Amino acid sequence: MRIIPKRKRCRACGSDLLEFLSPGGEAWECGACGLAGGRELVRVRWDQLRAGGFAGLRAAVLDSDTVATELVRWRTAINALRRAQMLLLMLRWALDGERGEEPRVFSVRLSVLVWSSKCLREAAIELGGWLYVSPDERWDLFEFEACLDHDLRVLTGEAASVFASNATYLEALVERHLASVQMLVERSEHLARPPRPLG
Repeated sequence: MRIIPKRKRCRACGSDLLEFLSPGGEAWECGACGLAGGRELVRVRWDQLRAGGFAGLRAAVLDSDTVATELVRWRTAINALRRAQMLLLMLRWALDGERGEEPRVFSVRLSVLVWSSKCLREAAIELGGWLYVSPDERWDLFEFEACLDHDLRVLTGEAASVFASNATYLEALVERHLASVQMLVERSEHLARPPRPLG
């Protein structure tokens, strides 16, 4: 029996150009804006990683030295996290300066949120999914990528909201995602190289 995916359109941009990453359609990626989501996204991302599905997206490192390769990927990942942080800071400044729900402006702001999520995906791919900030502390970056689509359910009416409007919800959403990304940056950017995990 053919399984019909539940999701038909991207929550961020409304496009129907969805690439389904799992047989039941519970993980997908938008071919228009790049948002990825679905309740199976994190599991699917780890499966893709183990299968070498991101090999072509990792930083090109010509040096055969394993340590040099690791350092390049670490720096590439930290830079991706910093880009996500800067995008969210810019978005917060824009929201502070002008509130409202004019459709075109609202769409642009959503696209910046999606861009920040793609930066988190890039960092996850470079680091093999885990961001180690100490030998015994690590963060699953694919979980952070998956958060945005889950949070956008409020904007599409698929989840209840206690906010007065979509504009005020977007402000709260930006603050929450910015706090998460800032935490990742602050815990990792001072490290010259990724910590070696225990065991």
